[in-house]
Amino acid sequence: MSWNEEEDNRKYQVVVNEEEQYSLWPAEKELPWGGALRAKPA
Repeated sequence: MSWNEEEDNRKYQVVVNEEEQYSLWPAEKELPWGGALRAKPA
């Protein structure tokens, strides 16, 4: 992934998998692995 000077206006959600690993995931995409949602997008 490369850095871009343009502002990222997408919304993300915090998810956690079965191994308690946290990730940021685009809010408009489904979770492919069935992760649990920890925080809803603002």
